[in-house]
Order: sequence, then structure tokens, then C-alpha cells
Amino acid sequence: MEERHKAVQFSHDLMRRRYLASRAFCRRVLSPYAGIAPGELELIRPANGKPCLPGNGQPQFNLSHSGPLALLAISRNRAVGIDLEPVIPRPSMLAIARRVLDAAVVEELAAIPDTERQLEYFTQAWTAFEARQKLTGNGIFGAKAAPAHRIIPFSPQPGWSAALAVEGETDPSLTFFDY
Repeated sequence: MEERHKAVQFSHDLMRRRYLASRAFCRRVLSPYAGIAPGELELIRPANGKPCLPGNGQPQFNLSHSGPLALLAISRNRAVGIDLEPVIPRPSMLAIARRVLDAAVVEELAAIPDTERQLEYFTQAWTAFEARQKLTGNGIFGAKAAPAHRIIPFSPQPGWSAALAVEGETDPSLTFFDY
């Protein structure tokens, strides 16, 4: 199993355990949607690197985990991407923003005088960007995803920022579970 092979590559036990826990969580939650037992689910990684279930008609999903938190987005009929980040100081925040975010976002970010508000804005912009990139499987430095995708920003808990990217421009029906 690819997951076990990847898990042994982590040098820190805590990171290895979190990786395995997030994959087990993903399998348990996806199982009823796919109609397949968690241990029988085959998660494949096509050329674009975005994990998926083989076959037509399978649910679309995307997983993000950071530190002790994990988020899983599932859709029966639309591509999804999700990202999660702690709102923590980043010494090269503007340099990172200039490298990957749209010029208009960078301009707005640079104009915010309050450091704390600037950090919150950057983290929200980053999670929106990364969720959109994960939706398409393009990765952070890949071709930028079309802005027509719906972005839904939210905070899963204080001190954290997250964003869900959904294919198309209509609002999805959302259900949140605390697992």
C-alpha cells in the first residue's frame, strides 16, 4: 500500500502518526459515499498528483491536514479542493505572496497597515489559492487554476484559516462534521 510506504519516510513519529490518522479518517469517511469498505478503497494518484477513487461515478474528494487538524471535502458530482493553515507569523510573507498570489491580492496585502490583520489576510488568500490549485491537481507552482471556481473561506477553529474550492460557480450544499 502506497500510504504505508510513504508513512515510513517521515522522520518524526508524530508526523507519521498524523499522516496515517488523516488517511484512515479519509478512508472511513469516504467509505459510505463510495459503497466500499475502508480497507478496500483504492486511492490512486494520477499524473496530476491529486488522489482519487478509480472508476466513473465515484465521489470527488480532497484532504488537507496541518498539525493536529484535518479537513476532508467530498462531492458526488463536482471537483473539490480544500486547504487548511494555521494563522502564524511568516517571515517572508510578502515575498511568498509575490511569488504565487495574484498581483491584486499582493497589492491589497501590502496596503494593510496592521500586522495581525495582514497575517490573517495572507493566510486566507493562501488557503483560497491552494484550495483552487488542489481542486485541479496543479500544485502550488503549477498552472494557476481558473478563477471561475467557487471559493468558500472559513475558520474551522480560532487561529486557523481554511478554504474550500468547488468546481463551477454555484454554491454547494455544505454539511460540516466534527470527527
